[in-house]
Parts: sequence; structure tokens; C-alpha cells
Amino acid sequence: MIRKLLLGLVFLVSPLAAMKPLPESFTVVFGREESPNQVVEYVSVGCPSCHRLFKEEFSQICQKVLIPGKASWKFHLVPDDPLSCQLALTLNALEGKEQEKRNLFAEVMRQCTGDYITDIGKANHLMRDALTRNGLSTQFMDDLETIRGDERIQIILAYLTQEDAVRDVPTVEINGEIFDDMPTYRFIKRKLL
Repeated sequence: MIRKLLLGLVFLVSPLAAMKPLPESFTVVFGREESPNQVVEYVSVGCPSCHRLFKEEFSQICQKVLIPGKASWKFHLVPDDPLSCQLALTLNALEGKEQEKRNLFAEVMRQCTGDYITDIGKANHLMRDALTRNGLSTQFMDDLETIRGDERIQIILAYLTQEDAVRDVPTVEINGEIFDDMPTYRFIKRKLL
């Protein structure tokens, strides 16, 4: 009897203790959000596999899954490296400018490789251009003191300090279920089509 009661309490409390993703403003969505399937890919600018998958697989996923309206695809940055953190902050600054966010994200993923040393200049240039083009400040990219007390950094830190936050990238979540598989077209086709 007590065991059933404890299991019931765990069941009731577990959704409250589940990982909280970053707010929508820190993410970028491709496809129609009202699609019947929701895919979240957890990525990092510092992940070579994330760049390779984006370059080699994502256009086919767009053509066969997103454009026909079978799913929407959200890229959720795991901001545990400086470039991913800066990109998350830039996406947040571009809130409400969804096409600009998609364009910036796609360019960063296409032009970078996951090697911090070679990517930092390219990624910073792309982010600065997007912010400047939209009349937004680039100060947070220059001055770490400026962002130390910034509530956006606190949101990122809150995500990163969650015990069950996704850290392995790339990781894919489909309709709320997290999979260990690489988010290739073949895998997505098997799960959704």
C-alpha cells in the first residue's frame, strides 16, 4: 500500500521536476508550428556532428518532412560553450524576427565546423551583422561585464544547472520523447513517415 502511494507521488511530482527547456526566444523553428509532429534537435555551435548533420541531412528533412507540414523542427541550443551561448543570446535579441533567426542559424551551421578556433571569427561576424541589420546592440558580444547581471544569462545558467538538462549533442526529441539516435533523415523517416 505504501509502495503504491509512493509510486503515485513520484508520478505526480515527476512532471514538475522534468527538464525545463530554454524559452522559445532562445530557439529557432523551421516548418509550421501547428504541424502534427514536433521535433526538437538539441545542438551546439561547438559540435562537429551537429554541423555535419545540418549540412548533409537538413535540406532533405525540409523537403520531405517540414515543407509538406508533417512536422516542425526546433533547434534548441545547448549553450555550454561560448559560441552557443552567444548565438542563444543573439536569437533572443532577434525575438519576433523569425526569418532573420532562421537565416542566421542556418548560416552559422553552414559556415562553421565545430572547431572553436576557426569558427569564432565567422560566427561572431554573422551574429554582429544580424544584430546591426536589425538595429540591435552588439554590446553583449564585446563586454562580458555587461552580461554578467543580464537576466538572459541567468536563464541560460538555470537551464545548464538542471540535473536532467540535455547535454549530449546532437540529441533529438520527437513529440516529447528523447531518442539517442542521430537525427538523420533516415531516422526521422522511420519515426514520422
